[in-house]
Amino acid sequence: MKKRTCSDSELIAIAEYIVYNKATIRATAKHFKVSKSAVAKWMHKEIPTISTELYEHVIAVFQENAEAKASRDGKAAHLSWLKRTGKVT
Repeated sequence: MKKRTCSDSELIAIAEYIVYNKATIRATAKHFKVSKSAVAKWMHKEIPTISTELYEHVIAVFQENAEAKASRDGKAAHLSWLKRTGKVT
């Protein structure tokens, strides 16, 4: 498989998409038709060399998304436990 490289303007467009849409890595990868690992790598390694301010915004969105996912996972695990123990039907 051929590795895709992006120009600075393409990387900025991807980063801005993440910030403006509060998009996850998965949603961003799907939107731009690239792999999740490529998006993560570009945002963590390439964007800081282009714009530290944009990088900080992207990381803030990633952090928000991670916290929201952890919260959903915690609620799902709690509900599953309640169902297993018979405390909720």
